[in-house]
Amino acid sequence: MHGLFEELHKLAQATPEISVSQALENPRLTKTATGSLSIQSSVTHRLASQTHVVLDETEPFAPWIRKAVDAAKTEDLVAVRRSIGKNAFESCLVLPRKHSCIAGYWASTQFASQQKNPDFITLCLPDYPEQKILVFADAGVTLILGSDYLGESKMSFLRLAMYHAKKQGALGLHAGSKHVVLKEGRKGVLFFGLSGTGKTTLSTHSLFLEKPEYSVVRQDDIVILQKDGRAIGTEENFYVKTEGLKNDRQPGLYAACMNGHALLENVAVRNGQPNFLDSSRTTNARAIVRRRDLPDTDDDVDLPKVTHAFFITRRRDVVPVAAKLSAAQATAFFMLGESVETSASDPQQAGKTRRVVGFNPFIVGDPAVEGNRFLELVTGGQTECFLLNTGRIAEKQNITADVSARLVEQILRDNVVWQADPAWGYQTPKTVPHMDMSLFDPKKYYDADAYQAKVDALKAERRAWLEKFPGLKPEIKDALNLNQLKALE
Repeated sequence: MHGLFEELHKLAQATPEISVSQALENPRLTKTATGSLSIQSSVTHRLASQTHVVLDETEPFAPWIRKAVDAAKTEDLVAVRRSIGKNAFESCLVLPRKHSCIAGYWASTQFASQQKNPDFITLCLPDYPEQKILVFADAGVTLILGSDYLGESKMSFLRLAMYHAKKQGALGLHAGSKHVVLKEGRKGVLFFGLSGTGKTTLSTHSLFLEKPEYSVVRQDDIVILQKDGRAIGTEENFYVKTEGLKNDRQPGLYAACMNGHALLENVAVRNGQPNFLDSSRTTNARAIVRRRDLPDTDDDVDLPKVTHAFFITRRRDVVPVAAKLSAAQATAFFMLGESVETSASDPQQAGKTRRVVGFNPFIVGDPAVEGNRFLELVTGGQTECFLLNTGRIAEKQNITADVSARLVEQILRDNVVWQADPAWGYQTPKTVPHMDMSLFDPKKYYDADAYQAKVDALKAERRAWLEKFPGLKPEIKDALNLNQLKALE
């Protein structure tokens, strides 16, 4: 298939480039009363079941490339080039001119190109008669066939950036990042979490800080963790979910989405006004917002040093409100990628346990390699790791965003008094300033037998999941073997 990839590169080089402003003049876009642009795509979500990541080029996908390239040659094509991160990877999106709005939206999330030969090429043909996403990871090529959903184009490049960063000894992570300046010192924070669990909420939360203390939002989606502890940002602007967005709950994000510079996708618009509470068409409405339109941002997208990592889960049972983890325990939770389904991911499965390695559905290659690399990087970087539950305790005690944010703040200040939890083997908070921790004790809401039964069942689920990855280092699998107490002292 090497010759076909060369042909695709030549096609990309021969395709005329279009500016972002020209791409956003597309007639498919309408202007709202707030001045933002809006589009209703035909496909409203990623085609996960039709996505094939190809690591063995002997697989029978050459005919698909041949047909796609031939189909592309019959179109009036345009190209947009962008850089993922600041000088990290060069990318080129090629698609029909009539769908240039997709290129304009995608380019608005990225940095100006350095005009080098692209590391990655995506050919997007929304009108192709069949739906299929083909990712040729080593060649840096993605075919998007039969979809006009922006998320496919965006992740086609970020997926490959994470994969190629891993080949270079780093690790691409599905995580938000935040720089926090406290009287206790400067902190670099990562937030991991599946869709709908609170990653964006905590990444953009002020943490109740007042000057001279402050926090700065760096990234919302994908970062690349380096051996030296840096977390490299990948995007200039954010592509956020807007379902249920309200001014009284997230005023900064709401204002950015109502800004005239916002680019809306599948957001309901009534009488010219964006309506984030109307999800009758899709629960996956999105908006591209400029980082500088959000409060607490600056011109940087990188973290110079990751000091803290938080794994966000949204459970409603015996999982504690927070836990302090050893490096091996943290890696086990990285592999578990544990939460429950929410309406944001699958309304039909809401409430059921869901696990995604690394909280990242875009991993290419053996997931065990990701876990082993994560352990290596957090150990070498001396990163402190924590679990946060943003759901409920025993379906009784709600854990609000402000509760989680207060916990993060006090953890960063090192003000939490921790205690070993013999049921789990990690540490849970005994006292936290300004909080009544008795409200969040799971044992308070169950009788002893019911509590133990739920604990044992969850332990068994977790052990069974980790056994699916034979290449995982033994200390990671053993980290949640709770026959022995493994809590930090």
